[in-house]
Amino acid sequence: MNRLIVIAKFKEDVSWVKDLTVDFVCYNKLNGSLPNVGREAHTYLHHIVQNYNILYDEMIFTQGNPFDHCDSFIDVANTDTLASEFVVFSKWIVDCDEFGAPNHRGLDIKSVWTKLFSIECPKTFRFGSGATLGVKKNRILFRSKEFYIKCLKMLEYATDPIEGYIFERLWPTIFDGKTI
Repeated sequence: MNRLIVIAKFKEDVSWVKDLTVDFVCYNKLNGSLPNVGREAHTYLHHIVQNYNILYDEMIFTQGNPFDHCDSFIDVANTDTLASEFVVFSKWIVDCDEFGAPNHRGLDIKSVWTKLFSIECPKTFRFGSGATLGVKKNRILFRSKEFYIKCLKMLEYATDPIEGYIFERLWPTIFDGKTI
């Protein structure tokens, strides 16, 4: 089983990568490998689209500072295998409605949902704050490369698009292996 850590870096200190015992790639959005658009969701989706046919068996996606949301990130990253096909690494598992309430009112999750899925939008979402997550390759490949390209295009128009916050709430659905 091979594993890759995908890091979305902006201004964070990523010297912690020296403690990783697995492969990693760091996308620098401040002055480097990717334009600074779309928050971390853009980085994750970019990596999936560019590497769709050569993904690692397990992927862990994280912001440049995962420790705000997952104190034990180094241990999580270096563990032999993911506990399940999709895992959220966060101190805070929270719920919101289709408009982001109670913690982030004003998100039109339903609008993005209807662009991506052909089933009715749920009234509530459970997600891990911080968008640090692990997913097995088969869960990524459940959706087509075209699906991920469509998602990526939703994030390319601004540095801090509202869709970036919405994707944080949609990762469990995107990687659930069943929602159409």
